[in-house]
Amino acid sequence: MNIKKLITKAKTLPNCIVLPPSRLPQVENNLAIPDDVKEFYSLCGGMSLFEGAAYAIKIVKPEEVVFANPVIIGEDIINAEIEKGNYDSEISRDWFIIADLYNSDYAVIDFNKERMGQCYKAFWDSYPEMGGTPIIAKSFTELLEHFINNGGEYWYFLKDDFVPYGDAYDGIAD
Repeated sequence: MNIKKLITKAKTLPNCIVLPPSRLPQVENNLAIPDDVKEFYSLCGGMSLFEGAAYAIKIVKPEEVVFANPVIIGEDIINAEIEKGNYDSEISRDWFIIADLYNSDYAVIDFNKERMGQCYKAFWDSYPEMGGTPIIAKSFTELLEHFINNGGEYWYFLKDDFVPYGDAYDGIAD
């Protein structure tokens, strides 16, 4: 399904709110926004899916598409890693919040050109850990489709029948 059809479907679902478009997210020059994310924000300004459900989701507003690390792990930890010289090689520095899963849990999206659009589970207690950051969708479109089809039920990527794509850190040396 494409972005336009997914937005149209969300508008018909109970307890779902689609916000009017406002602007595109802003990112730094060396990063790029995937085309499906641009299309989404050109057609709407974010959405709340299944409000009141145990597994409600907020696809964030464009101004809330921000670097994930400061929000999830905090500026102090990032600054300590920068001081140690470890942060430049950290792949999570190119990840942005795309969906708020509430309770300090998120889905994040990679804006690095090498991993463009991959989406990862970003739960506060395992972020960003090697082996604890599974790839939950290969694109924003896929992520949105899963969230809409899941209907506010238990996270699709934690269900027994979900076939993972691996971990964000697969192939990255320790």
